[in-house]
Amino acid sequence: MESSATILLVDDHPGNLKYLTEILEQKGYSIRVAIDGEDALESLRTSPVDLVLLDILLPGIDGFEVCKEIKADPQIHNIPVLFISALDHPKDKVKGFEVGGVDYVSKPFEEREVMARIQTHIKLYRAQQVLAEAKDIAEAATASALQANRAKDEFLASMSHELRTPLTSVIGNAELMIDSGSCGACAMSDASEILNAIHVAGKTQLALVNDILDLSKIEAGKFHIDDAPFNLAVLLKEVEQIFSIRSRDSGLSFQVENNAGLKQQVWGDSKRVGQVLINLLGNSVKFTEEGGVKLSVWHDEAYLRFSVVDTGIGMSQEVLGRLFKPFEQADRSITRRFGGTGLGLHISWSLAEMMNGTIEVSSQEGVGSTFELKIPYRPSEISVNQDAESVTDPALINQKLTGHVLVAEDIYELQLLECRILEAMGLTVTTANNGKEAVELATDHNFELILMDMQMPVMGGLEATKALREAGNQTPIIALTANVMQEHRNQFHEVGCDGFLGKPIDKQELRSVLGRYLVQQQEQVEY
Repeated sequence: MESSATILLVDDHPGNLKYLTEILEQKGYSIRVAIDGEDALESLRTSPVDLVLLDILLPGIDGFEVCKEIKADPQIHNIPVLFISALDHPKDKVKGFEVGGVDYVSKPFEEREVMARIQTHIKLYRAQQVLAEAKDIAEAATASALQANRAKDEFLASMSHELRTPLTSVIGNAELMIDSGSCGACAMSDASEILNAIHVAGKTQLALVNDILDLSKIEAGKFHIDDAPFNLAVLLKEVEQIFSIRSRDSGLSFQVENNAGLKQQVWGDSKRVGQVLINLLGNSVKFTEEGGVKLSVWHDEAYLRFSVVDTGIGMSQEVLGRLFKPFEQADRSITRRFGGTGLGLHISWSLAEMMNGTIEVSSQEGVGSTFELKIPYRPSEISVNQDAESVTDPALINQKLTGHVLVAEDIYELQLLECRILEAMGLTVTTANNGKEAVELATDHNFELILMDMQMPVMGGLEATKALREAGNQTPIIALTANVMQEHRNQFHEVGCDGFLGKPIDKQELRSVLGRYLVQQQEQVEY
């Protein structure tokens, strides 16, 4: 539960007010009440709250109009409004979202469901406040470069944790519901489309967080480029799978033309090359309304070359001159029309430089644009695998794992999510609410793997891992945490962790890590 959170209850029924007040105060929330719309608006303008629980059938102006007034007021428009009403017709629910509500619960409701929704929306609201406040701090800290960088780093670490924690629940549960084909308690007829929208929005927000973290590490000189042989054909296949679907949905043609003809893997950082290509292709698809996008790849003696050509809106010479600066876009009309932060091209340009390469661009307004990424061509001694065209092995994805996993996680909703994911993979799961419980359970029982959160009450993940290692416990421990800055990774490594996974949970990455410790044991371990 969020500490010192205040909720405004708006309902003209004394019994409803009494019941809701009692259950919310038992959870530690501070409650204010209003019995009509005018009273609610006056209360909010006098002293804002963290969430509004709003009935629809009110004397005077109804709940829909109250929500409209809230969203039109610049002082209180960010406060989340959760409708809770006996009106359960789909058109009422749709109208609730149209006027600005973040959620809609029908009466009679299930108490645990309402509490979970309230907690999630307050966390998201608090995260937005953290972001806004930290941005003000970062902009104000101009006295010295050192002070500005320190404020920005603190802002990024705080924002990352506060946004990733609720996003883990939102994205993970949406994926599970989509995979199972069931909408659970969701009452709306188009629930699957709504869940998919939640999933896409969450992924988009996570991408923004990752961009900001990358920018911080680049500016601080702490960004690390890996250098290892990789299979270019596999990378191109992965990129093609991403954008063939996205282009088709946008009514565009998409083509990958691989003229490199490589028989050996090449040296480089495949993850960062892929990141640059995805950013360039993503921009081309976003700014192209008709025609198509083409990715061509070839090499000469010095460089491996990637060309992205589109038939999009194009750019003027003035825009090209500032294209790779951070937070820049073509102009305000482009921002309003297409969205975006302006970080992607700056990060891509910086990554190309760190890989001893370049990005060049040419463009003509109304005709299209061409971006060319050049990185050093360095063939390795390792030949291209025969199965280079196969990016993912379906048999491996569907294979059931066997093993007993201990999950140390203090947030109940995330415990449930992690248990569901792991149990769906065939694993037995035991949970611990904090590091102290994890140490006790790992000491008294045998586990094949421990997934350890970092920030927990009583004892955190770092202290718990250190205690287990000092006691001679060698069970593999994987950090699974929303604290994803490099310093956090280093801290876990120093106390004896075997691996690191960030939140929100990437199921494919999680399965890959689990496979290192559990798949090979499934013939030997019995339960």
